[in-house]
Amino acid sequence: MKAPALLVYVDLMYRAWKANGRPFNMPNEWLEARGVNRWAKYRALRNLEAAKVIAVKWRRNKSPQITLNP
Repeated sequence: MKAPALLVYVDLMYRAWKANGRPFNMPNEWLEARGVNRWAKYRALRNLEAAKVIAVKWRRNKSPQITLNP
């Protein structure tokens, strides 16, 4: 099954649950192990950010820091 956006969303929801409402980082490792490259992750995060589901702090040479919007 090729659904990179779905895998990004699953990883995002898991990390949000673990963070318990705090901002969290989203590294590429788990996604790349499942065939999702960083560019697909960025596209999915930008789409979720445009839909106001998440707020993303884009950081140069670091994983994006994400906050789930209520």
